[in-house]
Amino acid sequence: AIFFGGPGAVFWCWITGVFGIATKYAESLISIKYRVKSRDGRMLGGAMYVLERGLNMKWLGMLFALFALLASFGIGSVQVNAISEIVTSNVTFVKIPPIAIGIVLAVITAFVIIGGIKKIAIVCEKLVPTMAACYVIGCFVILGMNHDYIIPGIKAIIKLAFAPGAVAGGLVGRGAITAAQYGIARGLFSNESGLGSAPIAAAAAQTRNPV
Repeated sequence: AIFFGGPGAVFWCWITGVFGIATKYAESLISIKYRVKSRDGRMLGGAMYVLERGLNMKWLGMLFALFALLASFGIGSVQVNAISEIVTSNVTFVKIPPIAIGIVLAVITAFVIIGGIKKIAIVCEKLVPTMAACYVIGCFVILGMNHDYIIPGIKAIIKLAFAPGAVAGGLVGRGAITAAQYGIARGLFSNESGLGSAPIAAAAAQTRNPV
């Protein structure tokens, strides 16, 4: 996002994240509220069940399920591509082909998905807190190592969120619209708020109260 939209893209990532909190909460809540129990005792939910049971629009729920199925073939490609680029650029002592990283990630993902929605929920329950802790600690370490740049960095982010320009080091933004475009896109990809895929996993939560 910074590479294409300049430092101002970070500001729009923040804004998208704030609104994304509300969106994610709302869609997860209604997913649990309108979920159904399958014959084998599993909880099934998501936008398709909300559309069918909450709005009496079964046809639209079927369309959502179809489009979500088609989109699922490309949703993970952004993250896999990012992981591949990071590994290949940082692991220099041995050349790892990107396709090998993709295959390994596909196998790991398959083990989780084949276990069904309950297995996905269990993995998320363990993985997300660990991921968040590592991310926050890593951020504090990096900010501590580069504390002299925090204030100038924040100034550049705010300034270039609304105006085109460049900062020291050659980071050039193509303008406020581009900054917003890439910032919002990355903000949404980071937490899936509003995409409709996360509530499907949220529906498996072990709770009676959707709130």
